[in-house]
Amino acid sequence: MNETKMDDYSQLRQKYEDGTLSLAEWNQVIDDFLAEDAKRAGTVKPVPATWETTYTFPVNEHLVTEDFIKRYAFAIGDSNPLYYDAEYGKRSIHGSVVAPPIFQAAVVNAGCFPDKPEIPGWNAFYGGTENLMFKVIRPGDRFHVVNKYLGIEEKKDTGKPYRLFIPRNQRAFYNE
Repeated sequence: MNETKMDDYSQLRQKYEDGTLSLAEWNQVIDDFLAEDAKRAGTVKPVPATWETTYTFPVNEHLVTEDFIKRYAFAIGDSNPLYYDAEYGKRSIHGSVVAPPIFQAAVVNAGCFPDKPEIPGWNAFYGGTENLMFKVIRPGDRFHVVNKYLGIEEKKDTGKPYRLFIPRNQRAFYNE
């Protein structure tokens, strides 16, 4: 953070902590941030192999192996032999061991988000995940993962005394 931004944040933080930041001022700071963030919405980037920001969530593993699938199945407590028994997998309609649903979470965790804003009183909220799968994941699959940052959605409820924001992204796994 550059020195000017740090000074601005320090002043904002001080006003917030001593109770002199009005609700209107606080909401304006948030609205200004949301306007800037909206410019980033739609940005598509490959998911990195290492942490770049606090909320990057890099790729854990690109290559899927039979052992990786088996360890994941055991870790989540799923004893379905389709996930660990090669002979059973060969006799199945899939012809091999396959990964359990949501296995992609072991390949890479949640999406990539920018660091949370320097706004006192702002908290990040993870709102859940929706998964769409088009093919089973098998040993030998190698993934390239891209993230599309969708921006921050504000959940409005006039009966609530607070503002709720949900950062959103879309993650795509491509089997090379």
